[in-house]
Amino acid sequence: MGFIMAGFEPVISFEINFNVCRTYSKNIGNHVVCMDVASISSSLLTRLKGKIDVVIASPPCEGFTPLNPKRVKDPVQRFFDDPLANLSLKTFEIIKILEPKYFVIENVPDMAQGKAKHFIRSVLSEKYGEIYFNILDAQRFKVPSYRKRLFISNIMLFAPQRFKLISVGEVLNFPEPDLTHTIKNHLFIPPPRKAKLNRSWGKASTFFKGSGKVFKDLIRLDPRRPAPTVRGSARFIHPLRDRLLSPREQATLNSWPVSYEFTGSVTEQYNMIGEAVPPLVAYDIAKQILKHYDKMQGSK
Repeated sequence: MGFIMAGFEPVISFEINFNVCRTYSKNIGNHVVCMDVASISSSLLTRLKGKIDVVIASPPCEGFTPLNPKRVKDPVQRFFDDPLANLSLKTFEIIKILEPKYFVIENVPDMAQGKAKHFIRSVLSEKYGEIYFNILDAQRFKVPSYRKRLFISNIMLFAPQRFKLISVGEVLNFPEPDLTHTIKNHLFIPPPRKAKLNRSWGKASTFFKGSGKVFKDLIRLDPRRPAPTVRGSARFIHPLRDRLLSPREQATLNSWPVSYEFTGSVTEQYNMIGEAVPPLVAYDIAKQILKHYDKMQGSK
């Protein structure tokens, strides 16, 4: 979405989830092929070679995230032992075959934990030389939520040095979801029956154990501050109401325009929103790539 906002034209996209494909087609166009990335043949990629200027990819993060209590301990072995983390190797293969001018791979920072950074660099540097491991925080891009992510690329990417934090209260200005309205994905979602809601802003109502760490969930949002990271499995309590944020409100915290409609079940909508790169972050990255390209063209 962010790259389209910056003027890029999609050539082809690959996605395994049917409702993600349906959502993409509904909002963006018929460029998506609904299939397992692992099944993409080398012959298809070879036919696409020379037609792709930029490859952007977000392989599954489940094998790398500290939220996963079953995460493989060795950072490099994760790529081989975890079936979802293994899709990152396919991403590297796609980039090496297509040889785009630019590539950007998004994931959690722990994807490049320890020796994994050297491993990734050794795989990609043969074609591209210097590989950059950029850590960007969505808050700096006018996204009203905290989201620190790794963006591996063949150019250095920057976050704005001057920025204004956007608070939850500035963007959650929708009518109550149980009232009459025409806003897509704005549904009334009650909290889980057994949950005892914390009434203090910024405080969690439930906790869960990840890989060596305890994480919060059902956080009552503080309207004075940006939201915590909007994850696919995350659910937030409205600052002033005893209900969950609707998928539409959650999408707003990740900078999705209200015109973008998500399909599928409520759970699938939450997952799509939380697992996507915020459009405003993608837009800024796309603009940086265009600027770099224009500079390289001008130096010829």
